[in-house]
Amino acid sequence: MDSYYTMAGLSIDLWNQLGIKVCGMVNPRRIKITEEIADQVSNLELHKPLFYKHESVLLSIWKDYKRTLYNLSTIHDTVVITVQRNKKQDAEGPYQKESVNVPIALSDYNEYMGGVDLFNQKISYYAYEHRSAKWYKRVFYYFLEVAIINSYIIYTSVVENKCSQKEFREKVIEALITTPELKSSRSDKKRSRSIFETTENCKIERTGKQRDCVKCSKRNDNKNKRKTTIYICKTHNCSLCLDCYFIHEHEINIRNESKE
Repeated sequence: MDSYYTMAGLSIDLWNQLGIKVCGMVNPRRIKITEEIADQVSNLELHKPLFYKHESVLLSIWKDYKRTLYNLSTIHDTVVITVQRNKKQDAEGPYQKESVNVPIALSDYNEYMGGVDLFNQKISYYAYEHRSAKWYKRVFYYFLEVAIINSYIIYTSVVENKCSQKEFREKVIEALITTPELKSSRSDKKRSRSIFETTENCKIERTGKQRDCVKCSKRNDNKNKRKTTIYICKTHNCSLCLDCYFIHEHEINIRNESKE
């Protein structure tokens, strides 16, 4: 069951009324935990499970390296099994096999959980919740996390040397930091237009005054809309936008070829 719907009351009703058994992770804030249970959870040892049962629902609590997991199940009992998983001994070292004792409910959940739960699991590891009063900013940051997770899945499926999600995020951050920024100053814009300043047949000059382009802004032609430009052909004394300048130069070349 998806963690969004996992609740003790719903699990009991599904079993008593419909005979449907469920298993899913649950948010500890959605279940009633007594002070006694809270004290036991706070003193829980690593990889040592706790079990509590109410009617047909079993609550399994298991502490891993990073967080404490809570599972509700009407399928399993208090069986603990040993599983093998990959773990790095240090940040730059290779993955090594590790034997861990886990409740069978957690083991089965990890094996059979669907794509939604798997995505929620991956996105919860390193996601930073950007709080904002504007809802669309939270939507943007959520889709940004979605893009990172999807990119990580694609990356690990095509490369031979696998990496953790943390290492992948560090690579993305490093690539974004080292990418040179594109300059957009006025001086750069002038330099980008320098190819139009001198040609074989015409000399085009940039002015500070807006004029009508003689090619595409003819007043007697209703089909063409008025278009202004700050460029002027000094050789033929006419105002031309940069799009029409190539046409104008081409016409001059044709005239020169016909004279020859």
